[in-house]
Amino acid sequence: MAKNSANSQKLKRGKELREKAALRLGEAFLEAEKTFSEGLKRQSFGQDVDRATLRLFSSNTQAYREALVGCALIRSVDTTVDIHLPRADQSENSFSNRTALEKVVTPFLKSKSVPVSKAPYLSSLRGDVKFVRGGQPRVLDDQEAFDCLVDVVSFLSDNSESIAHNYLVSLLLQFIELRESAIIPLLEVNRLSLGQYKRLTRIFLDVPSHGRIPMMLSVALLRTLRDCFKLDWEIEYQGINVADKASGAVGDITVKQNGRVLLAVEVTERKIDDDRVNAVFQEKIGPSSLSDYLFVFTKNMPTTTAISVAQSFFSIGHEVNFVSVADWIEHVLATIGSECRGKFKNHMSTLLADIETPKALRVAWNECLKQVIVSPVENLNPA
Repeated sequence: MAKNSANSQKLKRGKELREKAALRLGEAFLEAEKTFSEGLKRQSFGQDVDRATLRLFSSNTQAYREALVGCALIRSVDTTVDIHLPRADQSENSFSNRTALEKVVTPFLKSKSVPVSKAPYLSSLRGDVKFVRGGQPRVLDDQEAFDCLVDVVSFLSDNSESIAHNYLVSLLLQFIELRESAIIPLLEVNRLSLGQYKRLTRIFLDVPSHGRIPMMLSVALLRTLRDCFKLDWEIEYQGINVADKASGAVGDITVKQNGRVLLAVEVTERKIDDDRVNAVFQEKIGPSSLSDYLFVFTKNMPTTTAISVAQSFFSIGHEVNFVSVADWIEHVLATIGSECRGKFKNHMSTLLADIETPKALRVAWNECLKQVIVSPVENLNPA
């Protein structure tokens, strides 16, 4: 009876630990993606640990580095677990790393298109494996890499939850770097309804991208209008964080016809106030004699003073307008018909497939498409 009660308690603790681990893994992955997108370096944990980690990523036995994710993750949420012992029956303080990988880590990493194996504990970590020197699995494919795994596990065991969390972020960053060298196919969908396009646009805009997503959506929409109505437009756009002044561009996107600027577009996630509108007029609109300038914003509405300043330019021949990228896309797609809506999707696929587009955005697009496809009800509310 007492044994059954103990087993029940252990199962309950294991479930609670996996639930905490799932939340922590999501948080750590977001941190790692942010670090990668900002081009920051991985945190160092000392020469020996850094070298051991790199050795794990050069090993053909990828099960070792995947098992390490489980160890770092569990250590980051509960320091009472002995992560040297990856099976629940090895001691009172042990925990099933295999279960954590199969139910939490592997499904999550696969959902992010990170190249991982299906079952590391069945491929290279079978038997009564222990992450200690001499604690070998039945078939040891790479002794040196396994010893590196043991060394990092010892390092984690000697340090706090916060150190384990920081190491987990650094480790996930290396998995993201690994993903960048892999081919990530875009999810193919034959057609979407107008309601699905609306939802897709809005949830995709919620993905952190440092301005890349609203830029791509805007470029795709302008290309769609050009193709749909057979317009003689040249659509030029520049990279994120490229200063207009340095490049000589009059906007983030420039629409030209026979070399003449028809429309200059600034795509922004930042606040649009009167100071910004005045600065744009002084630096771009006035000197280039632009007759049509469009601010495309995401969530930050232009201030009333910004709108007032923009209206004052109308009398001297310069139109400065503002539009929400989500509303703009929704209204245009509602007007151009099903066939042209398909062109918009194709243009987005082309932009996402570009070699310079971060793989994280391709993954996010696929995830957003899946959400839209499986949703049983189309949300017709404006928000």
